[in-house]
Amino acid sequence: MADLIAEFLQAVDGAGERVIPESALAGGVAEDQQAQFDAFLAQLEAAGLIADVSPADVGRRFVHVAVTDAGRRYVADQGA
Repeated sequence: MADLIAEFLQAVDGAGERVIPESALAGGVAEDQQAQFDAFLAQLEAAGLIADVSPADVGRRFVHVAVTDAGRRYVADQGA
């Protein structure tokens, strides 16, 4: 789990408070990659590291990642 979190943070390090396209995190939007990305998000969510912060009526899922020990926050746009 720590490796997955480190990999995620490396992918978005230095982003600060900005929206990251899902493709930038998953490396593309191919079906198999989307499935891997979804599974990865589920692991982070289970660990309490991310939360869905988008209004349901927007129709898009925005994942807010707060890394409290480092004081960093990231917002990832998973897309529609």
